[in-house]
Amino acid sequence: SSYVRQASHFIPPMRDGGISGLQYLKVSRTASQVFYIEPNNPPVNALRSEMLSDFEKVAEQFEKNPPRCIVMRCDVAGANIKEMQKQTPEQSEAYANRAKAAFRKLQTSGAPIIGFTTKFAIGGGLELLMHSDIRYSGPKALIQAPEVELDTYQSFGGTYLLPRFLGSSLALRAQLRSDRITLDQAVQHGLITEVVNDPDPNATVAKAFDDAMMIARKKPSVVQKNVQMVRFSTTGDAEEVCKQESKGFGETFEGGALGMRRFLEKYRLEEWGRSDNKVIHGEFKSLGIDTTQINSFLDVVQSADEDKAVNAIFLCGDVSGGDIKKLYKALTETPAQFSEFLEKEYLWHEMMRNHTNTPLFYFGGKILGGGGLGVFNSCKYKICRPETTFVMPEIELGACPDVAGTYDLARLGSVGRGMAVGAIDLNGNEAKEFGLADYLVSGDRMEHLKETLLDSIVEEDSVPVEEILQEFSIATEAPRHSKEEFDSIFGVDFSLREVIQNIKNGKDKENSLAQRAYEKMSKASSYGIVLSDIMNTAGKDMELKAARALEYEVWTNMDKSDFKESIHSRFILPRKERKNPSFAHPNIFEISDSDLENLQSDIQHLVDSVKGKVEGTEQLLFSSLE
Repeated sequence: SSYVRQASHFIPPMRDGGISGLQYLKVSRTASQVFYIEPNNPPVNALRSEMLSDFEKVAEQFEKNPPRCIVMRCDVAGANIKEMQKQTPEQSEAYANRAKAAFRKLQTSGAPIIGFTTKFAIGGGLELLMHSDIRYSGPKALIQAPEVELDTYQSFGGTYLLPRFLGSSLALRAQLRSDRITLDQAVQHGLITEVVNDPDPNATVAKAFDDAMMIARKKPSVVQKNVQMVRFSTTGDAEEVCKQESKGFGETFEGGALGMRRFLEKYRLEEWGRSDNKVIHGEFKSLGIDTTQINSFLDVVQSADEDKAVNAIFLCGDVSGGDIKKLYKALTETPAQFSEFLEKEYLWHEMMRNHTNTPLFYFGGKILGGGGLGVFNSCKYKICRPETTFVMPEIELGACPDVAGTYDLARLGSVGRGMAVGAIDLNGNEAKEFGLADYLVSGDRMEHLKETLLDSIVEEDSVPVEEILQEFSIATEAPRHSKEEFDSIFGVDFSLREVIQNIKNGKDKENSLAQRAYEKMSKASSYGIVLSDIMNTAGKDMELKAARALEYEVWTNMDKSDFKESIHSRFILPRKERKNPSFAHPNIFEISDSDLENLQSDIQHLVDSVKGKVEGTEQLLFSSLE
């Protein structure tokens, strides 16, 4: 489809810029409010008075409704000589003033301007490029200031802009000799930010849009202040520059230093699109989730439902589970805080999954484990990349999968049982193949996918979300272990004792599922393995809320001696003193039949004893959603 380009040459979906009456400029925009200006005066896009009128109209519109970023093609071979040759000295002076004013007025919106050339930036085209803040070039672009050959000199800003980059000596030589300014020289002196070394012109355009997409996602008022200060620094009095920098910095704290607070709380929120039609993008910045983050994202989901301007929530970030150290501290010092963490986490996941009208997307990165996988499973659209690792490692902690792991893994048959009981991790290919993820997308396309989805969500007459997700999806490769291999080890009809024997029988086969399971389970808590297996069985016949309530009761009432020992030995002790935990029961492959039966009986009794509380616990956890 036209909206999907080769990965390195991605250009977002473009729409009409909504500025009428333009003759020699074409203006389009993206859903993220990046505006694209293209000269439209073939064959060499010579600057003429009507094009200056177009620049003036565009600048006026941008002053009223500032873009988040401007991308500008500067493939212009100077001014229109046929038009200018008829001018009087007074007319040519006025023309030069008008051109400078038009280019400078384009900057008054405060939006950063990313200029680029893939062919030529000659004379007035070079001056247009120099009015940009970030400047890219293709590998064969011609950059030149040849006005002296016409018995005149640069007058659209070139005599003071070019020396800022090249210094007066090199600038003057380039202008007086009409020398081509080499790209190496241009990059060395900052005239060109970067040469995109790809002969395809779309690569340079895509590079400009790649920057623009990232910039458009930042807080507009902060971007504008930053841009204005850098521009001011080139012309302003040094003392005034310092003063204005501090003043603007202070202004960014209006409304509270939310960005700093979120940084300390290890997450980031951005608003993409227009203020009246947007997507909230949330990124987790820590592998461990804590109560503070959960409360913040509860608010995000609730606020999104109440705000008609929010049309979707995008989530991403590597999350391996709860914040282990904080959970340990709560468990050993303030057990009520441990319970609060569980209650909030269950409420958050249930709200995301069944009690919001705002579509939730998760874009998997490197790892989603434990509670991170719970967040992923709570989203409507579950997207991962081939290298994403999915894991439920609770047996290593002496516990069982929670946050609906009991419910979700039970519905993946032998694969889910392998994840729960054996802590077997899946990669993205396998997650898609076995039904844990909905869509598999190449990692280098993930940001392109987000931008294209943004267009689908906030624009009218757009391509449906599902169609875009299918278009970006890639085929799965063969999993490391087939469904048949999972069935042969973790088949749901096998008893736990039979699963253990299956693993023992196959553990010496290199790279086998049995070998991987043996390595994981031999270091894990037998209590956790038995508990996980009993809960996996219980989850098959339960409704989702009931399964959540049962998990909560089990986590609250289970024997936590292995849990504390595992966290203390592996995470709390000073790094040099950390060790393998000493669990309460023998290794699962060495435990006697009678000890295993006793352990199963004790844990089954625990699970059965709390099942009667499930209905009341559902009310405790989820009554606020009704």
